[in-house]
Amino acid sequence: MQAFGRPRVWAVVPSIPILIVAALLAVGGLSATPAGAAAPSSAGPAIDAAATETVDRMKEYLRSLPAFTVHAQGTKEEIVNRDFKLQRSIETDITVKKPNRLRAFGVGDEGRRTFVYDGKSLALYLEPDNYLATAPAPPTLREMLDAMLERYGVELPLLDILYVATGGELGTKVLESSDIGRSRVAGVECEHLAFRGPKADWQIWVEQGARPLPRKLVITTRDNPTAPQFSALLSWDVSPTIDETMFQLKPPPGALPIPFKELPEPRQPSKK
Repeated sequence: MQAFGRPRVWAVVPSIPILIVAALLAVGGLSATPAGAAAPSSAGPAIDAAATETVDRMKEYLRSLPAFTVHAQGTKEEIVNRDFKLQRSIETDITVKKPNRLRAFGVGDEGRRTFVYDGKSLALYLEPDNYLATAPAPPTLREMLDAMLERYGVELPLLDILYVATGGELGTKVLESSDIGRSRVAGVECEHLAFRGPKADWQIWVEQGARPLPRKLVITTRDNPTAPQFSALLSWDVSPTIDETMFQLKPPPGALPIPFKELPEPRQPSKK
């Protein structure tokens, strides 16, 4: 990549933080029309009741789970010199035990990070830099996620899914949406949904049947002329065996303590 110079990122699709689920909380309709469906009127966005119903079932199911693990295999596009696209790989593993346990580990082309919350404190360890940030934390997952995003601006992997699963609602605006139809993802029958916001398009594949879990995500950033994308395949365990030691972070000797830097003004969830 020497011909393109040192990668200079000026637009990056988020690595599943502020994901599609934020948009799904205010479902509208999408101009792409499934076979057999009427084309939406030009007078305004179409409201697809089927897409809304599928999203509602997904939200309710995620909130009903007392514990779960999810693995995400993702890619994101970075735009470097002269609008050249680089595709970066990201893998994320998250373990949740309600109401107050979380472990998230992410590894990709740009390093590794581990985040642990035990109901009293939170810790973030960054590799290979060997940095460790710690802070007191609120007593529930929902309150902790609020604090991390609004107070510190830290966006955890799969943030929106975690937020919805703990009962949160992220305000955003969806201009259009549609239930595209059935699709198969990694051997699982899913319903393919598509959404449009002011600055980004989202697609989500939700498992059919009694476990309406999100199985695939695609986000396209439309406010960038190169339209970079983020995509991920998700695999779930909704009856995991969880060891409490998972929520204890033991960094190697010599880890350099750094503070969580507070934002000058409270931050609100971004609206794509």
